[in-house]
Amino acid sequence: MNWTNEEINSVNSVLIPKGRQRQNPVELSQSPHGILPNGTADFRQFPLTRASGVIISNADFANSRSPENEYGVDQSIMLTWVKCERVLFDRARVFHRIDGRFDNCSFQRIGTDHCGFVGTFTDCDFTGTSFRNAHLVANFVRCRFHDCKMKVGSWGSSFENCEFVGASIDPLFADVRDIALSSDKVTFVVLTGKVHAGETRHIS
Repeated sequence: MNWTNEEINSVNSVLIPKGRQRQNPVELSQSPHGILPNGTADFRQFPLTRASGVIISNADFANSRSPENEYGVDQSIMLTWVKCERVLFDRARVFHRIDGRFDNCSFQRIGTDHCGFVGTFTDCDFTGTSFRNAHLVANFVRCRFHDCKMKVGSWGSSFENCEFVGASIDPLFADVRDIALSSDKVTFVVLTGKVHAGETRHIS
């Protein structure tokens, strides 16, 4: 999909605040590429680099990829203080930070680079994603981690009725692995390196 410079600048004028951090989040307007048959705004393959202080609803950012820098290396995607509802990020790459509130969002097979997951994720799907060196500091509620590579850097998060079917968890975190793979849906929290089965906490 071809995005013109004018279209990219128009979308980024909302995604990326100028100057200081916004005091109140703003809503992302409709896509210059219109609406898909399923009713979602079409942002597929958008050259996403950053979004901050923005509300995104019913949008498809599948296959978005951060542009390469002058050295030919992908820039990282940074989402901070965002609120997303029914947004698809499937196969988008490469995320370095995903921070905010996410409801009914899909992150299937996204690319990550030492990514920090911060905030609250409810009814989100991470199927097939690699969490290599990721740092989890979030609240996950009814999320799916099917077939994920969970070689994370840290697990300091709360998981409520989450699914890890087919996930591979590094032996370094055998205590987490034993609980995460003990049932189709599991609830536990990891605090100061200790795993508490059947408990949840609000991680902030």
